[in-house]
Amino acid sequence: MPDPNYPNKTFMFPYKKYLISKSDSFEPFQFPNVVNELQMVKQNLTSSGIADKEDILISYLKKRSIESDWIIANPDLTSLITSGIFTTDHLKALFECSEGNKEFQKQYETYLRKSLADPA
Repeated sequence: MPDPNYPNKTFMFPYKKYLISKSDSFEPFQFPNVVNELQMVKQNLTSSGIADKEDILISYLKKRSIESDWIIANPDLTSLITSGIFTTDHLKALFECSEGNKEFQKQYETYLRKSLADPA
């Protein structure tokens, strides 16, 4: 029965972008939006000599934070990542939605590291 104090109240329930079960494995072709976002990130991170580039980006995507040492050592990179120049919604959501599957997250991280290290 609706609450008489809030007759027109709409309740929003959060939902996850991706449903990752405990037995799923990461396969890039299953996540085209993730692949597309990663390509945009790579285009914006053209400087290949950046120390800890992969670690910084994965930390931001997974934990939504960047270690202060990395911010000091790589201010241009960290400001680029946090500026919103490119979207990372799907990249972040896949980490969030796979929290119950550590093997999936390892596979996803490996894919991100290899993709970011590849200059192509």
